[in-house]
Amino acid sequence: MKYLLTVIISLLITTASLQAGNIFKNPNRLSAVKVYVTNSRISADLLVYITNNRLQASGNDGIWYFVNSRISADASVYFVKSSIEADVKIYYVSSSIEAGWRQSNSFQGTFQ
Repeated sequence: MKYLLTVIISLLITTASLQAGNIFKNPNRLSAVKVYVTNSRISADLLVYITNNRLQASGNDGIWYFVNSRISADASVYFVKSSIEADVKIYYVSSSIEAGWRQSNSFQGTFQ
C-alpha cells in the first residue's frame, strides 16, 4: 500500500510539473522553438503573458514563466530577428486573460 501511494504521489507531481509553462531562453537555435516577437497583435500566432508566478504558468500555452535552466523547462525557445525564420510569432499582452493562441499552429500544446 505504501508503494502504491508513493507511485501515485510521484505521478501527480510529474503531471503537475509537465503542465507548467516554464520557458528557457535557449542560446542554441537548433534545439529550440524559434520565436519572433511581433509589434502587431493581428500578425501574432500566440498572445503571451509573462508571469512572475511559476504556478500561474499552467494549462495555457500563452502564459510563460522564464526559468534559468533547460532541465527545469517545459519548452525551450530561441528568439529570432525575422518573422520568416520563426516557428511561432508572439505578441506580449498585459493580462493573463488575453493569453492564448490566435491562430492554429503545429506547436499548440508545446508551451504548457
